[in-house]
Amino acid sequence: MTGTFANWKADVIFDPSDLENAKIAAEVDVTSLTLGDVSDRAKSSEFLNTEANPTARFTSNSVEKTDTGFAAIGKLELAGITKDFTINFTFEENNGMAIVRGEAAIQRLDFNVGTTFADDSSVGREIKLKISISATRF
Repeated sequence: MTGTFANWKADVIFDPSDLENAKIAAEVDVTSLTLGDVSDRAKSSEFLNTEANPTARFTSNSVEKTDTGFAAIGKLELAGITKDFTINFTFEENNGMAIVRGEAAIQRLDFNVGTTFADDSSVGREIKLKISISATRF
């Protein structure tokens, strides 16, 4: 299944030549999730519990160069639990437009999401997060 979050915001300071000063702070309105005909169940207390935890947050501690791009290393707060988290991403700049594509894997049980589905026979344990952002650089 593929889902999307309609509402999110991010404050990003990123210059590939100055990673020491890079900072990423992102907030996602988890209540804005659309996941086909299971959207309401995914947002229920059985899974993401958006009533108690309507916002997910990622805050970087550092950004590092990798063999394939960059890694934002920090903390992810999801469903009321905060864990170490890394987002791998690429960065391109073209005519003042920054294009970022990233990926990460969330282990749902680490965040107590869908604990009644302890195995992955009907609900996968790993949630693949894909990020695609185009922004004007200023």
